[in-house]
Amino acid sequence: MPSQDRLMSRPKPKRRTKQFTEPSVRLEFSKAGNAKSATVHLPENEEERAFCAAQALSSLGQIDAETTAFGLEAAAIVQKHLPSTYDIVRALSRKAVPQIIIKGLPRPCPLIATPLNGMVFEPDVRPQTGFLVALLGSAANLVPFAYGTENRGLILRAVVPVAELKGKASSQGSANDLGMHNDNANQAMIHEAWFEPGAPFMNPYQAFVCIRPRRDVPMETAALDDILPELDASHGPEPARILQAPVFDVRWPDSHQKGGQIAVAGVPVLVPDSLGRMHSRYHAANISSTDANAQAALDKFHQIVAGTKSVMEIHSEPGDLLIYSNTRMMHRRRAYAANFDGSDRYYVRVYLAPAEALGGRYLID
Repeated sequence: MPSQDRLMSRPKPKRRTKQFTEPSVRLEFSKAGNAKSATVHLPENEEERAFCAAQALSSLGQIDAETTAFGLEAAAIVQKHLPSTYDIVRALSRKAVPQIIIKGLPRPCPLIATPLNGMVFEPDVRPQTGFLVALLGSAANLVPFAYGTENRGLILRAVVPVAELKGKASSQGSANDLGMHNDNANQAMIHEAWFEPGAPFMNPYQAFVCIRPRRDVPMETAALDDILPELDASHGPEPARILQAPVFDVRWPDSHQKGGQIAVAGVPVLVPDSLGRMHSRYHAANISSTDANAQAALDKFHQIVAGTKSVMEIHSEPGDLLIYSNTRMMHRRRAYAANFDGSDRYYVRVYLAPAEALGGRYLID
């Protein structure tokens, strides 16, 4: 029989490393007490499967020519290889979490050059756009679309610096700060009474895949659920009440062919939905009112938005995905010095909406 000393000195068997099979989810909450952001990290087993999914996604067709088929095939591939992650994103979407970040997906090839002409070369990023459309589109019952007046009517937008646009208030500008705003604020929100299915509307969501991040220029967002309590704390409830009145005029954004022209008159800045959640159409340079009280309320809102302490900085890794509500979140981008040599900051952006809002179309004018 072994001695007690020998038993005590016997090396312990090595513990097996547990392989995580469920995504990890980190939630952040707003001042209003609602979940404002969720960061989802693929489980270890699905990180491995994601490489097989990327290989399958690389064989998909061209998204503008085969939009429906692209979405269906991408969803089938991702559901097969990443079922837990797909289900988590679907659950978060059903809970109406207004921002979701997904980490742990395969990195794109580091040799991909940032396009100098501002156009996505789709074959380079097809696996990444497949993950985006499946996880941030199909899992949330959203489909991609484009505006005929922007980006040459193409679904994939290169968020990159373009030399001739560097001074523009655009996703392809770089020389100036792009303050907090909502995209396409000149259009109807899909829950407003004057919205008509198939007619142009303010994109409800926008999604990104990171191809090449720049550490000193992160994505920056802020939840309306944080901004409005700040407005109320500084100025009381009256400005928010006035901002819900249909007395504001909105210009076309610079990224559209009609940039700078008045697009719509007599609309509100803040619009509640049927569940009482507030949505905004806001762009400091493009919105104004001829009503003195309304302009004063808007000026107070400008001040709060510009100085909000509730900014979330999102430092992406190549391959990371991000989606946020374009009406419940605002976003901004700081100025930076671009190189214009193929090594600059590069994200691919896609606008997303419920299929019923599009009326069977993927291009709206």
